[in-house]
Amino acid sequence: MTGLAVDPVDPDVVLVGGDILGVGVSEDGGRSWQATSGFASWEVNAFTWDMANTNEVWVGTLSGPYESLDGGHTWSARRAGLPTGDYPYSAPIQKVLIDASNSDHLLAFGGNQSQLKASGTGALHYGLVYESTDGGNHWSTIANVGTNWNILDVIGSGDLQTLYAAVLNHGVYKSTDGGHSWAPVDAGLPNDQAMALAGDPGDPDTVWAAVGHDPTATSGVYRPGGIYKTTDGGQSWASENNGIPQNASSAASYSTSMSSVLRAGDGTLYTADQGYADQNRYVSTDGGAHWKMAGAGFPKFYPAAATPYAWASSANGGLVVGGSSDTLMASTDHGATWSDIGSTRTATGGWHGNGFSGLLGTRIAFSPTQPGDIFLTGFDAGNLLPSLDGGASWTRPLSGWDNYDGGYDVQVGGESGNIVYEVLGQAGVFNGIAVSQDAGQTWTYHVGGVLPARYAVGSGQGSIAIASSDGATAYAVLPNEQVYVTTDAGASWNLLALTSPAFAVTSSPDYRNVYVATGAGIYQITGAGSAPALVSGSPSGLRRVVVAADGAVYGAGPIETSQSGLWTNQTGSWTRLSTNQWVNDVAIDPENNRRIVYVTNDNPYHDTSFATGVWVSCNAGSSFTQYNAGLPMLRVLSAAFDPWTSGRVIVGTDGRGYWQAELPSCS
Repeated sequence: MTGLAVDPVDPDVVLVGGDILGVGVSEDGGRSWQATSGFASWEVNAFTWDMANTNEVWVGTLSGPYESLDGGHTWSARRAGLPTGDYPYSAPIQKVLIDASNSDHLLAFGGNQSQLKASGTGALHYGLVYESTDGGNHWSTIANVGTNWNILDVIGSGDLQTLYAAVLNHGVYKSTDGGHSWAPVDAGLPNDQAMALAGDPGDPDTVWAAVGHDPTATSGVYRPGGIYKTTDGGQSWASENNGIPQNASSAASYSTSMSSVLRAGDGTLYTADQGYADQNRYVSTDGGAHWKMAGAGFPKFYPAAATPYAWASSANGGLVVGGSSDTLMASTDHGATWSDIGSTRTATGGWHGNGFSGLLGTRIAFSPTQPGDIFLTGFDAGNLLPSLDGGASWTRPLSGWDNYDGGYDVQVGGESGNIVYEVLGQAGVFNGIAVSQDAGQTWTYHVGGVLPARYAVGSGQGSIAIASSDGATAYAVLPNEQVYVTTDAGASWNLLALTSPAFAVTSSPDYRNVYVATGAGIYQITGAGSAPALVSGSPSGLRRVVVAADGAVYGAGPIETSQSGLWTNQTGSWTRLSTNQWVNDVAIDPENNRRIVYVTNDNPYHDTSFATGVWVSCNAGSSFTQYNAGLPMLRVLSAAFDPWTSGRVIVGTDGRGYWQAELPSCS
């Protein structure tokens, strides 16, 4: 999570944002979350409420500043006067500040907490300071703190005359003339890794800085960061780390490193040590003079340490929320205890999401025999998420093998739906093939030997297809762009040699045919042991192939290439149903072959995403209509129809988890 905010008047209203996640809004103190709309891309930074009108809130994004006039539900870009371009982002804004006495007077700061980098001096326009005097309708550049210097955080006095900025690799800078000129104020800081700031609203000379570990080793050791405080406007800083371990290590990631600090509404301070040797939250009730651990561990769905990168509190400090790399958390007792507000534990011992997920959803599979069994894959800790109750609750059964390296594809088969295969890994890394013969209760893991070694890196992705009714035969395309086959439920694997790199594999619903998408076209395998045959006229380079109940094959090409779009052989010869360059996946309704869904994706780094969400056809692809109502983002990675619920389709987004819709029947 990269941004959190609590309404200064109504503590039940909470906003959350994340890198590639967009924005979620809660109206019940974080117990549930609603989707928002209006963004052209979804890389979100810090929020700022207008204290004079709490329906108005601003957020910095990599695509510039956005404003909401309804408490965070809908958003509008406010870019007039900012640099223009498209790739990479032309005017990333970390934060917008609002003049307490004049809401039309705004300052916006060029930066990004997630530290996106781009080649070329000044390519991202980091370090620029922009001013608006008409409520954000127009902006002008008033300063350059430093060319391409990433402003990670900024705080200021109510009149925006006194300002402090945490600048990556350059320490803390200060302005006393409303942002027009800046000077370093870092005497006493241990290094130049100022990551976040907190101020005393009653005293502009008092500021706390969260400092990361030394970026370079001294005598082989990376010295620790910590919390530092100034009471003289930055002329001098003093260590305020009593109670926080000061770990130094030869491995940088194990040294004490602070990337966030919050001064809550009641004056309580909160921070978290991201160093692997500690990874704890801390709280201070005396201005930072003394710290203690802020609560113990607590039940949560995802495994990463609950050490927030972003914090927020209610006006009275009674509610504190934090966001780590994968967990939203809240405390109502000044940090003594915490709860996961992104997920809720169910009575069955599983978990269900509360409406704001950061999952990149790579694939969906349904059991062919058990209506309630659904299997999802995703990046990072979402490597496999099975549900045995129709999606009411979910578990993470593969944590014993791997906690954080993702999953490419999953398929379910066997006479009783008992066989499950998954290709594990992400971003070209192979982390094994997981196989279950009891519907996901127990698993075996397969790497090495004929298969690539664990963590082998390739240039492709992973794909799996079951090719027999008993589930014993399966074909896998792995990131090394080779094809492997098993006929004994994964106990052994053999290489299926092809002369062209392979990208994806699928099988027909009756298991009689297997199709492998390669750089030369699509190969067809008809029956166990038969040799692959290149299908005449088939498109090359497809990254996704599926087979409809009538035997027609559909495929999606890699985005933004000459082969992009939606392909099929439904008429006997290969044609392109859609030339949309951003088609990423396709699904065919098992009850109606004429109903086709395709989804689009555009990887980040554009001011305006080219992804257009979900498209539906009821006439076998002669025409398509967008179907995006309620979808929180238009970047979509995967899609599948539920064979047990008429019209139900599930899509996996590129950063906001999985979403479902009940499509109206085709007339």
